[in-house]
Amino acid sequence: MDAGLAAVLGAAVGAIGASATALITGALGRSQTRLQLRAEDYRIVDEHRRSSYRNFFECTEITRAHLGDARSNLSTMFDDEAPVSGDDMAVADILLERAAAATKAAEAKFPEIHSLHAAVAIQGPNSAQTAAADLVDALRRQLEHTKRWTVSVQDCWNGWDVYEERATAAHDLATARSLDFSRVVSIALQLDRRPR
Repeated sequence: MDAGLAAVLGAAVGAIGASATALITGALGRSQTRLQLRAEDYRIVDEHRRSSYRNFFECTEITRAHLGDARSNLSTMFDDEAPVSGDDMAVADILLERAAAATKAAEAKFPEIHSLHAAVAIQGPNSAQTAAADLVDALRRQLEHTKRWTVSVQDCWNGWDVYEERATAAHDLATARSLDFSRVVSIALQLDRRPR
């Protein structure tokens, strides 16, 4: 073999090797880029889900706190005996006003709750949407029973204690549904972090 042919063959082998190396590097680079883009997509979805879940949960907790304040004020009115003196009546009126204001504040949060519930439904999964719907329903029941309890006390209805029992049961249900929602979204977020 003469030197010229060896040089040409050497150059050809070198060119093929360099081309093969470039091809393999390019393919691996594209694969790596796709993986990075997919990871970024998952991160964005995770952030949106976390934000939706957090905003919904915070709003429902504020609503639960308002309803808890109303319940506390109404219960305090009947901790002792019925008010008999003017001072007792003044305290009872203040507690009743606080209960009514807290109930009104809770009711004012419902449009925001519904909006945030829609965001949770969009983010999914179905289990989170169902848990959110159950929590909204429980809060709606608690609000209605607390309002009825407040009105029954304001208007001196007999049987206000029935409304107190219903409001207490609704409070307990809302607490359970809040814990359910928290558990379900925690699981959903853990599943989002699994490698795909």
